[in-house]
Amino acid sequence: MNGSAFGYFFVLINITLLPNISAQSGKEQTHDFLVGSSLETTFEAYEEKVGRGAHIFNGHEYVPLKGMIIIGHEFFLTEYLEPGDIVYEGNFYRDIEMLYDCHKDEILIAHYSQRGRLVKIRINKDKVEEFRFMGHYFKHLRDKNVATLNFPGSGFYDLLYDNGKNGTRLLVKRIKGFQDRIEEKKLIGEFEQKDRFYIIKNNTYERVRKKKSLLKVFEDKKKEIKSYVKKQKLDFKRDQENAILQIVKFYDQSF
Repeated sequence: MNGSAFGYFFVLINITLLPNISAQSGKEQTHDFLVGSSLETTFEAYEEKVGRGAHIFNGHEYVPLKGMIIIGHEFFLTEYLEPGDIVYEGNFYRDIEMLYDCHKDEILIAHYSQRGRLVKIRINKDKVEEFRFMGHYFKHLRDKNVATLNFPGSGFYDLLYDNGKNGTRLLVKRIKGFQDRIEEKKLIGEFEQKDRFYIIKNNTYERVRKKKSLLKVFEDKKKEIKSYVKKQKLDFKRDQENAILQIVKFYDQSF
């Protein structure tokens, strides 16, 4: 990814603010602080890794839905805690065990109580600037700092492609809708993925729903894109995200 108005994840970080945060790479130590001979050992290791008394732990305990049969879950990619990196109040936290709730657009992190009980905390989203999770980079975009047209609203956006400050960008608003119903006298709740794709071109957000709307955004290269889609056998129905991403890249490379 090239530099952009969004900024890079590490550029915003003031390292001098982080005396208690681990500086090692994430994948080499995934889950290492959750493996110990006792809950007390695990709790101590986690506190040492994240930073004792870190402000990021201020939040509300996550309470899962109860009283119904749940199909799916509200989280991005996984319902299990995985390590991620978060910029919170200008401080960088590496390898925080976390989840991203796409239904409420909030982040949950692991926290141990004084008795060693593992709980999930909903942190204050307004204090989160950006985060990396499961190979994806999310930026917290807000109305007050977005100088583009047709801005779809504040929240966390997954930046899939960025061709620089004035170039084309592809973002995804990861959303999970929720519907409940009664079947055979049983209450059933179901989460459904409803991602929304946006292309930023000429400082304007353009929502892409289907191939037709994508071709409208890149109308100046419509003929070339149609040929590229056919040649590469891109399938919008089965793999919409990859199809859009490959076309955006092709469009930028064709200039």
